[in-house]
Amino acid sequence: MSESNPQKNTQLPESIEKIMTTRESFKSLFYLFSGKPDSKLKILNRPVTIELKDLIELNDQVVDKLKLHNIEASISNCTLKLGKSNFLEFGSWLEFQSYNFKIQDQTKEIIIHWDFLVTLNDFKVPQRHTLTVRLSLSPNPKEVFQLMISDDNNDESFESRFGLCIARVNFISHRLADELLDVVEKWNVCLDNPFLPVQWFLKMKDHKKNIARIVHHSTHTTAVLFLLFSINLFFTNMNETATTREIAMATQILFGSIMLSKLSSTISNFLANKTYFSIDEYGSFSPFNITNGDEKHLKKIKINNNYKIRIFLFNALFAFFLNAAAGIAVCYIWSKYLGQN
Repeated sequence: MSESNPQKNTQLPESIEKIMTTRESFKSLFYLFSGKPDSKLKILNRPVTIELKDLIELNDQVVDKLKLHNIEASISNCTLKLGKSNFLEFGSWLEFQSYNFKIQDQTKEIIIHWDFLVTLNDFKVPQRHTLTVRLSLSPNPKEVFQLMISDDNNDESFESRFGLCIARVNFISHRLADELLDVVEKWNVCLDNPFLPVQWFLKMKDHKKNIARIVHHSTHTTAVLFLLFSINLFFTNMNETATTREIAMATQILFGSIMLSKLSSTISNFLANKTYFSIDEYGSFSPFNITNGDEKHLKKIKINNNYKIRIFLFNALFAFFLNAAAGIAVCYIWSKYLGQN
């Protein structure tokens, strides 16, 4: 007689199976053993200059702050995004500090990440916390457009992409999270500002629209006044019985005045636009001065800022010259008109 081995019952109990079938229920079960992490984000847009020593100082401050808490384990890593979509990834802070940054690539973005376990009174096991600091250039128009049409609603949200310095903490302990964000903010405040020698020109940014309007309207108005007075003087000197030649000349003057009026409008628009954009584009900077490529890029920015000042001065002086010349001509014609009357 053959024996039949009964099959083992591998089916999960109905209660456990019910828990495992829903994602939210599984998360609830997980949070029974560990705390549910929250997130805080701080965006700092102050223009700064960041060197290698500043990054080392930030890491030292974060480590000193963590020493005040019961840290079971911690690790930090750093990623640099360079030009032409190149990346440098460092698995530890020691690797980052010992790297030779005398390279020709320009730094586009730096992400520093601290991951650590903290012993808290309300939990039996250490709780994971993370601090991420993202340092980047201002987004260019292409990046802004891509973000606007993106459907991605993850942690790198739309509003969090526009900060030069973004600090994010995933935490269980609110106190520790606030302390870490405070460390990053104070570090940011102590960073040097970009060097811009012509501060008075930088202050003109708040009045760039009004300055451009003055250049436009003053140039066009003085040109139109000159034409009106010229036409008026010509017709005043015409006889009551005008000859065919005088009528033809009057027609040419009227046609020429219309063309000169349009030309003066075009010139005034050109000068106003050049004046506006020279003020608006002045003060560009790069926050990074780490690699040789960063140093070369900063020199190019300095040359470009000086060029914007020259463009502004040239257009402003040229507009002043046109206004002065037209004003003198109007005064001359007006004196001739008064002399004849």
